[in-house]
Order: sequence, then structure tokens, then C-alpha cells
Amino acid sequence: MTDELIMKIDKAHDVVTELCSGKRQWEMRIPAQPDDDPDLVIGAALRASRVEILTLRASVKELEEKVQILNGAVDRKQVVYHRLLSDYMAQKITIGEWKTKSEDAESRATLAEAGVKALIVAGNSMLAYLGHTNNCVDMSGKCVCNPEEKRDNWRKAVIAVQEGNEP
Repeated sequence: MTDELIMKIDKAHDVVTELCSGKRQWEMRIPAQPDDDPDLVIGAALRASRVEILTLRASVKELEEKVQILNGAVDRKQVVYHRLLSDYMAQKITIGEWKTKSEDAESRATLAEAGVKALIVAGNSMLAYLGHTNNCVDMSGKCVCNPEEKRDNWRKAVIAVQEGNEP
């Protein structure tokens, strides 16, 4: 409300109070005195108030419409935000799963490679033991060494490889 309207309302209130208390009489002067005739003072305050009320209502309506538009925009943005967040989280989970699977596969590949290397070393070592280091082949090409000695050499080679040593 404007200061001018508030002054008109206060003056109209004072006039009504004076009329009710008998300090003032209803008068109509010719020529009219808008600042002093009770009907004109009260009428001016009521008309100015009506204009202000209608203006404020229009402003409120306009603001409410803008709020609705903004709420709609916010709702749409929230929907988009939540959709994007959901998509992001799904992708993050998928990436995490792939990363875990990749790390797991890499770990298994490393273990398999180590196992193959150990088998190659063990196989080479055992072949060396099977080569009979004790000149156990006779003139006919047959092995004449003790079978228990062969078994012991084989066991020693297996134990050495299991312990990570060269046989």
C-alpha cells in the first residue's frame, strides 16, 4: 500500500470516529470540500482502497501464475535430474561390476600364468631326473638302475617344485 492510501484510510477513520462521537455532523457543502466533507473523505478512501485491492489481486494472480510455471519447470528439472541420477548410478554400478570382473580375470590370469610356469619348471626338472644321472643304461640300451632310486629321485623333484625350489 502506498503512503497516500494509508493517509486517506486514517483520515476516513478519524471522520467516522468524529461522526459517531457527535463531534462532527454530516454536511454537504457547495462547493464541495473533498478534504473535509465526511462523505467525500470516506468515499475517496474507499475508492482508493478498492483500486489498491484490485491492483494487489492482479499482482498476486500474476505471481501465482509465475510460481506455477516455475513449479512446473522445477518439477520437470527434478524429473530430468532424477532420471540422470538414476542413469548415472546404473552406469557407475555397471562400470564397477566390469572393473571387478576385469580385476578378477586379471588376477586369475596371473595365477594361471604362474601355475603354467611352475609346471614347466617342474616338468623340465623331472625330465632331468628321468634322464638317469647314474649311467644306468647298458650296452643293449636298457635301464639297469634301481627302480626305488628312480622313485626317490621323482619324489625329490616333486617336493622341490612344490616348495618353489629347483630340483
